[in-house]
Amino acid sequence: RQYALRRKQQQELEVARLAKVQESLLEREEEAKRELERRLKERHEEALRRVEESERKQQERNEARRLAQQHQKQYSKKMRPQPLFLRMELVKKEAEERKEEEVRRALQQ
Repeated sequence: RQYALRRKQQQELEVARLAKVQESLLEREEEAKRELERRLKERHEEALRRVEESERKQQERNEARRLAQQHQKQYSKKMRPQPLFLRMELVKKEAEERKEEEVRRALQQ
């Protein structure tokens, strides 16, 4: 009879110990899940940051390229050699303006 009682107590202790072990395992599993979720969230946020940074740099490169092309167009328009008759017209116009300026000065004096 005492043996049966002792056996029953040992079984109860073993059940209690196993319950604690199972609870501990469940807690560890929950903690591992939370850690995994946290790491996944961090990776996702980091990937989003990299994508946003890449897009921002691409926009900066596009803007720089656009400005360089615009500058090149303006520069090439200015530096484009003019046909001879246009240069002659410009020289004539400047000569006429100088003459008009000389006439105005003479009239003022």
